[in-house]
Amino acid sequence: MGLSEEMEDRFHNLETQLADQLNVIKTMLLNIEDKIMEQNHVSQRAQRRIVGTILKQCQSASSAKESNINEYVI
Repeated sequence: MGLSEEMEDRFHNLETQLADQLNVIKTMLLNIEDKIMEQNHVSQRAQRRIVGTILKQCQSASSAKESNINEYVI
């Protein structure tokens, strides 16, 4: 095998390795993106639950306050 054939083989091998590594990196990035999207959905659900709980507490406190005021008015 001549020097030019050996160099050509080496470049072909490097090209193949680079393509494989880029595919691995692409897969890793897609997995990270999926995890971020999943975490975003979990966070949004948690935030809605927290806001709902706060609103219920505020409504309960407001109702209790009105009830106390009405007791003194009557």
